[in-house]
Amino acid sequence: MHMIYRILKSKKGMTLTEIIVGSLLFAIAAAMVAAIIGPMMMAFSRANAIAEYNMLLDSVGNRIVSDIAGAIEPPETLPFNSQTDDEFSIITASEIVIYEIDDYGRLVRNDSPVFPADFYGGRDVSFTVTEAPANSGVFTVSVTVSSDGGGGGISTRDYVVRPLMLIDG
Repeated sequence: MHMIYRILKSKKGMTLTEIIVGSLLFAIAAAMVAAIIGPMMMAFSRANAIAEYNMLLDSVGNRIVSDIAGAIEPPETLPFNSQTDDEFSIITASEIVIYEIDDYGRLVRNDSPVFPADFYGGRDVSFTVTEAPANSGVFTVSVTVSSDGGGGGISTRDYVVRPLMLIDG
């Protein structure tokens, strides 16, 4: 008890001026840190969005291109039975493959989703397949990924592929 009384009678402590100056210095230091961290976080967010677009473009494009590369061409027909935006069919060595985009902007192969729903991150995917120049046997797959509403914009990538064109013998 005697010790507590001695501490309370002591004149040691901080004045109001010292507390205000300390708080002001802390606020200035915090503002400087925020000025450095803010732009870094924005740059990281932009880089992350670009990486997500690229992942979607590559995943969808490579999936379609891999089936086109393995296409066969029977002597009297082209490998494509129908060719419109966001839907086409192709004959591979083992099956007929139909690609389309469902109502939710997701890639579907033979009536089954290619990737899980959360893979797209709220973005819509579309594609077109064209033969360029006509009857050259070289196809261009153009894949587009739209914005998720966050102002990310639209990204498009083209893939060029020549099917194997194996002829039944």
